[in-house]
This record gives sequence, structure tokens and C-alpha cells, in this order.
Amino acid sequence: MINKKEREKLDDIMKKSRKNLEYSQSKLDALKPGSGKDIEEIKELLESNLEFSKTIYKGIIKIHHWMFWHRILGILKWIIIIIPIIVGAIYLPPLFREVFDKWQEAFTNINLQ
Repeated sequence: MINKKEREKLDDIMKKSRKNLEYSQSKLDALKPGSGKDIEEIKELLESNLEFSKTIYKGIIKIHHWMFWHRILGILKWIIIIIPIIVGAIYLPPLFREVFDKWQEAFTNINLQ
């Protein structure tokens, strides 16, 4: 299971990635076309940074979904293990007692003959 500390780290990374994405997009939008070769280089770098940030953000979203389903399935796994044990503890003792009484009766009849 994912603990609270790991979840906080992932949320922090997600926030930073979102801020980076917004920052890159704002800087890209602020650049004026045709302002020189350096500006074009910066624009290309910002575009590649923006694409990279989008890729990272999509990956973080997938990890976040995986963590959610991992937690749900982990709880479900424990429910599947614990419920049969509880049901068995409730219903099996009377059945065992009944079977044990029949066996005891059968052995007593055998010993008497």
C-alpha cells in the first residue's frame, strides 16, 4: 500500500509539474515572433520543455490512478480474506459440534456391541 508520505511526495511533484507546465506555456505565449535568432532558440527550447512537461504530467496522472486502484484492490483483498474467516468462525462450530456428536455416538455404539 502507498503510505501518506509517498502520496504527499507525488502530490508535490504533480503541483510542481503543473506549475512548470503553466510557466512554460506563459513564457512561450509571451515571446514575440521574429525577434531574433536567440528568441527562436528559446522558443524551441520552451516548446520542447512544454512537451516534456506534458509527458511527465500524463505519467503522474497515470501513477495517481494506479495508486488509487492499488489502494482499493488492497482493501478488497483483505475483505476477501477476512470475511470468510469471520463467517467460518460463526457458522462452523455448530456444524463441527454436530459432526463430532454423531461420531461420538457411532463410536459408542461400536463399543457397546
